[in-house]
Amino acid sequence: MTPTSDAPEQLEWYKAIRYWIEWRLVQFATVLVPALPRSCELGFADFLGWLVYRIDRKGSRVARANIRVAFPKASEKEIDRIGLGSMQNFARTFLDLFWSPRLTPENYAQYFDFEDLRPEEMKGKAAIFNCIHAGNFEWMSHAIGFQGMRVNIVAQEFKNEKIGPIFDHLRQVSGHSIIHKTKAMLRLFKELKKNHPVALLTDLTLKREDPNVVIKAFGLNLRVTFVHAYLHRKVGAPIIPVSNRPLPGGRYRVTFHPPLELEEGLSEQEITQRCWDFYEAWIKETPELWMWAYKYFRERDPENPEAYPFYAR
Repeated sequence: MTPTSDAPEQLEWYKAIRYWIEWRLVQFATVLVPALPRSCELGFADFLGWLVYRIDRKGSRVARANIRVAFPKASEKEIDRIGLGSMQNFARTFLDLFWSPRLTPENYAQYFDFEDLRPEEMKGKAAIFNCIHAGNFEWMSHAIGFQGMRVNIVAQEFKNEKIGPIFDHLRQVSGHSIIHKTKAMLRLFKELKKNHPVALLTDLTLKREDPNVVIKAFGLNLRVTFVHAYLHRKVGAPIIPVSNRPLPGGRYRVTFHPPLELEEGLSEQEITQRCWDFYEAWIKETPELWMWAYKYFRERDPENPEAYPFYAR
């Protein structure tokens, strides 16, 4: 059956309507969510995470497949517990981003505990804060900002250009600057040379055509960015892992770990692997805090194809 000549035009109309609806929903969320009391927002986030995990069968299937890879001895009940907890954690992170305009320099300490934080030592020094999509990664950046460490953050552009500025604004509540992925390498290099800290999320899979390295994650191949490793080699700035865990009452403990010990001569791939090894151990301690419903392992290793999730090519 030959496509009609107006099919592309129909597709563009569909996309325009979808983008408009997304824009209006995001605008509505910027008004509704900050108006909610903290306890109501947290309860709604947990319900939303539970609902999405039960309804979104594709996402839930991906999450369970990833968890089986990481924890091959886990029971189905344990896999379901981790998957549900992960989805609820992501829902809280998403809604907390919209609630973040209520955070101020005067009240932020009510919501954060800090561990091994040394802001005075970091002033005027270049640093590469490394983190992954675990815990409340959105609020973790605000915690850093309100402590006086204003950071240049790399953020992914949205296909829907209308909602991009809204998310950028929400992520700048504590004074950070946003660097979009396009030409991010040069911008990050310049900021570090000025002794300004930068922050990167480093655990999402890249395409073959993107600059990447292949590392081992839970024993499988993972194609990820090496920007943090490249910048460390070029500038010499320390790579500082940062993590966070939820506390009772909707609070979070943010931990600044010691800089990774990276001897000279390591390749970008070796440095990237060291960074991942740190977080893999962290994920194994609190697996429900990582974002499992993402297709991390997209390419099978021909030498061990059966070990990969169903979605891997």
